[in-house]
Amino acid sequence: MSSILWLALFTAVSSSGPSSQATYQDQIENVRSLIRNQALEEALVLATSLVDAEPERPEAYFLAGDLYRHVWRPREAIELFERGLKEDLGTPADLHREIAVTLAELREWDEALSHVERALELSPDHAPSVFTKAMLLSQKGTRGEALRLYEGLLALDPDNASLHFRVGEIQESINRLDEAEASYRRAIQLAPDLHGARFRLGQLLLSSGRFQPAERELNKAVRLSVDHAPSHHELAKALDALERHAKAKHHFERALELDPNFGPAHLSYGNFANRTGDRETGRAQLETFQALEEIEARIAALSQAVERDPENFVAKQALIDHLLKLQRFPLALRMTQRFVLADRNDERYPLMMASIYEAWGREADAKRTLSDAAERFPDSEEVRERRKRGSS
Repeated sequence: MSSILWLALFTAVSSSGPSSQATYQDQIENVRSLIRNQALEEALVLATSLVDAEPERPEAYFLAGDLYRHVWRPREAIELFERGLKEDLGTPADLHREIAVTLAELREWDEALSHVERALELSPDHAPSVFTKAMLLSQKGTRGEALRLYEGLLALDPDNASLHFRVGEIQESINRLDEAEASYRRAIQLAPDLHGARFRLGQLLLSSGRFQPAERELNKAVRLSVDHAPSHHELAKALDALERHAKAKHHFERALELDPNFGPAHLSYGNFANRTGDRETGRAQLETFQALEEIEARIAALSQAVERDPENFVAKQALIDHLLKLQRFPLALRMTQRFVLADRNDERYPLMMASIYEAWGREADAKRTLSDAAERFPDSEEVRERRKRGSS
């Protein structure tokens, strides 16, 4: 789940300072206005300047930290929340929970769970932390405990659509399908525009052979999130089952336009094309699927080499080089951010991150990363040399 959605689920911490300090609150509202207008870099600059100007007030920390996450700078987000803990803002549970959210986005489940446990030690009834703990436990496969926590939150907030949706996901994962369907429908009743519930309900209906209602729900899911490739893929499968082949073809192709590396869609489209007489397309799609399977197997093998020996920089470099060759830039960046957080004192990882940005064509991010590395590692000859090459 994205941090934006988490912040929508539970009210962010707000300052309780006196109204006489209106300038700070005016600037906070300016940050929010910039976010609404998608001017995220400007919003981040303003939010971090507010943290520096009034470090004893919490609101800007949470806005700036979430913005750091949104522009995929998790290390800075974590360091900002850690700074808030040192400043003794009076909101330690919220700050530990935000660190947990950031680590979860990097799939560092165990470390995230340790921070959310710390938040709950400080504030046992802290609902956002209970929610986050349930999500982490679900990701780790401890679904029974996660379900218990979600149901406890629902008892306190029975009209929370997102909680009904999360309960439905777990119920579906443990094969309590009738209950899952009821949970998804309740979530939709409470929040008709909740894409995740529409999508999962449509998938559940499709898998149980109820093609007409599945098509209706998946059509709504596509309208709610037009750039969500899996929604187009599932809708195409429902349309295929209803023998509406022209529309099915359109949505298969749209799914692959949105995500060319979406292996299951290549497989489904290939089988569909063969069944409907387009053998050439079918063969090409199935060949692409097989190639993607081999690519994923290679990525998995390289990732496992890193997991087996976390100190092996050569293995990490081999993984990142392979991802760059495949132009899997977001995945390469996420992996490198994990390396950075695991060892913040190793200059090689910021340099690796700068190389990813350069290969991705994000020159401004590469320069910012190298500038930050120069501040953190002022005695590094390698960092100085990379900055010199970057400016030439």
